[in-house]
Amino acid sequence: MKKVNSILCAIDLSQHSAQVLEQCFRFVNQLGAERLVVLHTCHSEQISTSDGPISAPIEECFSDAKLKLEKLIQKQDPIQADISIRVIEGDPVDTILKTVETTETDLVILGTGGKTGINRFLLGSVAENVTRKSTTPVLIVRAQ
Repeated sequence: MKKVNSILCAIDLSQHSAQVLEQCFRFVNQLGAERLVVLHTCHSEQISTSDGPISAPIEECFSDAKLKLEKLIQKQDPIQADISIRVIEGDPVDTILKTVETTETDLVILGTGGKTGINRFLLGSVAENVTRKSTTPVLIVRAQ
């Protein structure tokens, strides 16, 4: 089995993000990984107004996400690995897969929001799509 040197932890900043990050830290320690990349994706959303569609302010997403990720990381027990935070604009699935390639990730860890039925069908599942498309092993942390 190949040694896991780099772990990508994809965080959506939902109510389950602390739980996902805790598992990422646990796996870094257990596997002796040297690097942890904590990733959040900001995607511009179109908001309909009477004047036509406008994009939500993406700059706010970047600054808010970085602050929230830093706070989540500070609440974790320290690990013996380099931690980097990345906040990137784009589709979550594409962004995760591109980051896997550019960071030479050995393991992807992400959470699942527990959507079922019509919501999952209409919205899709980031976790499911990453798992299907990734050439790197993916560990999914189920929301509890």
